[in-house]
Amino acid sequence: MSNLISLEWNKLKKHSIMIEAIIYLFSVLRTSFLFLTLIDFGFNESYESAVHLVNLIHRMAFTLFGATLINQIVIDEYKNKTISIVYSYPLKREKIILAKVLLIFSLLCTATFLLYIDFLFYHHGFTCFFRHFNVWGRYGHPFSSYGFY
Repeated sequence: MSNLISLEWNKLKKHSIMIEAIIYLFSVLRTSFLFLTLIDFGFNESYESAVHLVNLIHRMAFTLFGATLINQIVIDEYKNKTISIVYSYPLKREKIILAKVLLIFSLLCTATFLLYIDFLFYHHGFTCFFRHFNVWGRYGHPFSSYGFY
């Protein structure tokens, strides 16, 4: 199965997927921070409703990103009739489709993780990342006694 997933990964146009992912991540972050800063300026909205709106934007963006991945991985092969070559392999069709679905799922999970890490860095700064994951351990930040942290 891992060979099928790596085969599908090698067939992808990685440059266009990376550009799409960067555009989606950038637009989601900018839109999220726009709504969160509007709440800070007092537009009679609660912070909870802004978080729900940002969550909705995240879901919409990743649904669109998943749709573009499905288009590039599955639909383009049917459109270009290269799926008949893939089906001529001595493998079950279910395994081939499962490999495509697992590749799409792993790419979406990676993009979600990168969005979370980028959100932590942008919204809270670099030190919050270390504080959130407790990187410094039980002794704390090395510069905490100097007032830098």
